[in-house]
Amino acid sequence: MIGQVFWLTHASLLLLALAGFACLALAMIRHQEDLFGHALNAPLTRGLRVAGWFFC
Repeated sequence: MIGQVFWLTHASLLLLALAGFACLALAMIRHQEDLFGHALNAPLTRGLRVAGWFFC
């Protein structure tokens, strides 16, 4: 039982950190242009940056 909780805790923290780093990467204009072909608008970029800091 304790081993399952230990594994689940670490897995959820890993996924949150991965989501945070993905948001921070998407907040960079260079990565936005690579993925979408253009830069995203400023409010969305700012929201991604805030979400990245929140999850990391």
